[in-house]
Amino acid sequence: MSNASDPHARATGIGSRELAEAGVHLDPIDAERERRLELINYNVVTYPILRLVGFSILGAIVVLHNTAVLGDEQYRLVLSYAGAVFAYCLLSWVLLRAFYARSLAWAFDLGDVFFVLDLGLIAYAIYASGGERSLLFFALAIRAGDQVHGGVLRTVIFAHAAALSYAILVGWLYFGEARLLDLPAEEAKILFIYATGLWLALSAWPAERIRDRTGAAVRFASEVLARLEIRSRDLAEQTRHARILRRKADGDARARGIAMARLGREFRGPLTRIGSALGGAQTGEGPPANVADIRAAAESMEGLIQRFGDIGTEEREGPTLDSVSLAPLLNQVVAQLRWWLEDREISFRPRVAEPDIGSLRVHADPGWLEEALWNVSWLVVRGAARSAAIDLTAAARAGKVHVTVRDPAARVAASTRMVLRRMAVEGGPHGTAGEEHAAEDERSELLVARSLVAAMGGALTVEVGDREGITVTLALPAAVA
Repeated sequence: MSNASDPHARATGIGSRELAEAGVHLDPIDAERERRLELINYNVVTYPILRLVGFSILGAIVVLHNTAVLGDEQYRLVLSYAGAVFAYCLLSWVLLRAFYARSLAWAFDLGDVFFVLDLGLIAYAIYASGGERSLLFFALAIRAGDQVHGGVLRTVIFAHAAALSYAILVGWLYFGEARLLDLPAEEAKILFIYATGLWLALSAWPAERIRDRTGAAVRFASEVLARLEIRSRDLAEQTRHARILRRKADGDARARGIAMARLGREFRGPLTRIGSALGGAQTGEGPPANVADIRAAAESMEGLIQRFGDIGTEEREGPTLDSVSLAPLLNQVVAQLRWWLEDREISFRPRVAEPDIGSLRVHADPGWLEEALWNVSWLVVRGAARSAAIDLTAAARAGKVHVTVRDPAARVAASTRMVLRRMAVEGGPHGTAGEEHAAEDERSELLVARSLVAAMGGALTVEVGDREGITVTLALPAAVA
């Protein structure tokens, strides 16, 4: 795991991998698994190798002892000892390899069983080096000494086992082989082995305290690090949630901005009609036309109120994709543009081309598609001075419906043209502050339309002429017939 993706590394500068290499595991399950693997490796690989090497060294000492101390040139017992060592080491390794992992669930440790049985082979080395005449009787105390790492109690247990092993050997020599033994001397040896084991157990006591304190410190540090990792993860989650909330707030603000823009844009036409009708009524002009205008404006405003009442729900739930007929939406956008441009005293001459446009259907959200078409159309006619003429064409190609809004005579300012070209190519404005300010309205309309079309699975492209002319194309998925 890289430090960039490790929350603990981001919080402390130390990665979980570095901690694991140092023997510190934050997860208790990982710590227990690592301890289990270490026990299996020690008892199946390390200890069998050390057992074979140790008994081989002890065999060499037996040969040296018999030659230098006893002057015995007979190696029958030495050879039998060597054979017993080889057979015992091989058998113990096979059994440990086959059953040690299972023995971890038993009431006893199979590795400890062979540590105790090792005492019998050490006693056999003493027997092969002369029995009661051997100077190697102290070798049994070595077994208690190499258990110091396990603590005081473990060392005391092996001290008792070592003394008992030599006592059993003495009993065999005295009763089994009927040797004449100096029993007080043998009793002194047994006491020497036992006292040596107890002395080694006393030396294990401070080491055990230091080990316990170190273990407690490591456990406390692991717990602290685990808590820190949990808090760092919580902090990362809270940060992610805050970013989501911020993006949602930005989206809500954008939705409110769109709604307010449409309210100001679309309600102005009906309100102007109502005002004109009321003015005509006051001047005594014919009432039927005024009443018809007022009724049409009221119906339009009622539809707009219903539409804007659903904006919040749509923004929360996302687009409701369905099979939408394209012709009614284009006619509705044309009607809205005509009202708006008439209020500005601009003549409007739209042309909806393609004979089969009434049969084209797209897979889109009706409200979102209407908003995108309005923004695109408004972008095209925004720069009109006295008259505006746009072409709205639609065609189905390769599973897509391409809707094109074009004004070949539209005059676009140089700064606006540059910004729109950059937006078309790079996806966002990168001009100077003056250029971006000059194209602020065009940029907002285009970005809103692009985001709505992208959310419905489509794409939007812009083409701007060198001197005049602007073309915007919406490519939306065609609805399945």
